[in-house]
Amino acid sequence: MFFLVALVLALMGCGSTQGEEAGNNPPDANEPRGEAPVTTPENSGAPEPPAEEGEARESVTVRLTGTPGTIFAGSYGNLDESTYEEGVLEEPLEFEVDVRDNGFDVVSASFVKPQPDEGSIMVEILVDGEVVTESSTDIQYGALNVTWSFGG
Repeated sequence: MFFLVALVLALMGCGSTQGEEAGNNPPDANEPRGEAPVTTPENSGAPEPPAEEGEARESVTVRLTGTPGTIFAGSYGNLDESTYEEGVLEEPLEFEVDVRDNGFDVVSASFVKPQPDEGSIMVEILVDGEVVTESSTDIQYGALNVTWSFGG
């Protein structure tokens, strides 16, 4: 027991006097500290900056085609908004999608055949006039979903 008490007292006394003698006082909270270096990491996966005024941004179109007389319903849009459409497909339909200026967006389109008919439908996403993704169905009550993302 005596040994334990002596050890505790020795440790308490030694720690405070040695630090003072060596000049290792903890810094005063009011004293200024050295500035930490500031670094800016390069992030190659970051989205592209917004298009400058006058710069052309990508033109994105959702095209719905199929057998004339086929009933369809569905929606298309981007991360900010979507638009619902329904009707009877008589000729190809094209819907323009406004994409974000900040360099990243997702365009999607989902359509169904809500009636048990024999017709077919196909949905495509076009970027600057070229098809980037498509899907089609001819089954009764068929459903389609296409997605395309760009930037970041």
